[in-house]
Amino acid sequence: MAKHIGNRLRQLREEKKLTIRDVAALCEVSNPYVCQVENGQSVPSAEMLWKLAQGLGVDVEYFFQGLRWKKKRAFRSKAKKG
Repeated sequence: MAKHIGNRLRQLREEKKLTIRDVAALCEVSNPYVCQVENGQSVPSAEMLWKLAQGLGVDVEYFFQGLRWKKKRAFRSKAKKG
């Protein structure tokens, strides 16, 4: 998920022709933080996603568009029969 959010952030930044510094200033976060998110090294909290979305003029859902969720198999314990 971290890579997907980072890719969406980079894509949006490039579409808007913004630098990392521009994004950091608009979203009130640090330059290194923007880099970490773009590179998938940091997963933004809900609050940070909101700040990024507000600063860049998109809905939070933008970062999740196209994300495919993998279904995890439920763990089933096998009870030993007496």
